[in-house]
Amino acid sequence: MMEFLEIGVVVKPHGLKGAVVIKASTAYASQFLDFSTLYLEQMGTKVPYLITECAPLGVDIFKVHFRGVDSPEKAEAMRKLLVFQLASQVVMNDEQDWDGFELKTEDGITIGTVIDQMDNKAHIILVVETESGEEHYIPLVEEYLIRAEVSKKELVMKLPDGLLDL
Repeated sequence: MMEFLEIGVVVKPHGLKGAVVIKASTAYASQFLDFSTLYLEQMGTKVPYLITECAPLGVDIFKVHFRGVDSPEKAEAMRKLLVFQLASQVVMNDEQDWDGFELKTEDGITIGTVIDQMDNKAHIILVVETESGEEHYIPLVEEYLIRAEVSKKELVMKLPDGLLDL
């Protein structure tokens, strides 16, 4: 199963040739020019779009041309679509503020809320508080992360057995 991270949103069309403006999540903006394909969420599924051209318009704003999107009408149809990338293609960094994010299992069970994050040399450690007030320290690593939905302030992770018992 492919795992995706939400990395931005289509803001609006740009020009007359089908380009769109994408607002990237701050945590992923520095990697945006490295992507050759982006995935847009349409009708509940992630649809791949091959990038033919990408240019920065600001720190986290990009003008993007996709193969097959060649008119203002096609670009307009993409307005407000969420933009995703394969988790394996994204490098996690510490620029994202995870405080307030809900941590859930892949089954949709809420583990708790991120109340702090600590950066050690290897990766970010999330401090997650459960409903009962317990605190758990969860490493934010690609092996555990299924998806990060920044707009919903939600992290979905597959945690190893016993991690929450520590």
